[in-house]
Amino acid sequence: MIQENLEIFFKEFAVQGTLAGGAVISGIFDQDFLQMDIGVEGRLITFLAKSMDVDGLHHGDTITINSIPYGIVGIEPRDDGIITDLILKV
Repeated sequence: MIQENLEIFFKEFAVQGTLAGGAVISGIFDQDFLQMDIGVEGRLITFLAKSMDVDGLHHGDTITINSIPYGIVGIEPRDDGIITDLILKV
C-alpha cells in the first residue's frame, strides 16, 4: 500500500476525470490488454482514485477522461480503503 502522501503521488502521475455532476477528480488512468485462455481478448480500463473522491459513486455512473465518457462497471477499494479502482467501459 502507498504510505506516502497521496497528494504528491496523484500530483505527479494523475490525469483529471470529470464526474457526471461536474466534479473534477484526479486519478491514475490505465488501459491493460487482456487475453484469456478461452480465446477472448479485450481491455481492462481502470481509474485509480482517492476513495474520498469517489465515495457515493455507483455502477452505471459516468466519468469523462480525455474527452471520452466511460461507464463505471466496478468499484473496488484497495487494501486499507484509502484508494479505489474504478473499473470502466466505453
